[in-house]
Amino acid sequence: AILNTLVALSISGPSASSFWVQFSSNTITWSSNSSDPAQVDIFVTNTNTSILNGAFSIANNVPVTSESFTVTNVTLRVGDGYSVVFVSPSNNSQVLATSGTFSVMPNGSACFLFSPSLSR
Repeated sequence: AILNTLVALSISGPSASSFWVQFSSNTITWSSNSSDPAQVDIFVTNTNTSILNGAFSIANNVPVTSESFTVTNVTLRVGDGYSVVFVSPSNNSQVLATSGTFSVMPNGSACFLFSPSLSR
């Protein structure tokens, strides 16, 4: 809880309304401010170990100021309950931000879910 008051990093995508597509390029987006660390390591996790057994490393030493990172050829298994986790490059047990849970959909799925509230 103390860490969240020191770090303003907030992962906006993927999310429950913006899933990833297997074997495609998918983007992680976030917001940050000047008090955040310069770099993060990015992992994907899933509480269901039959879908993903342990944290999966996506990238190391990603500049926080870029506020996006594209993951190419996502080989994660189709399923629900995934989260993106940002950790400190110097201490991977120090979690800096966690996304909401999201799904990985089969190759060929549309990139975004339709939300009727967005068409108003």
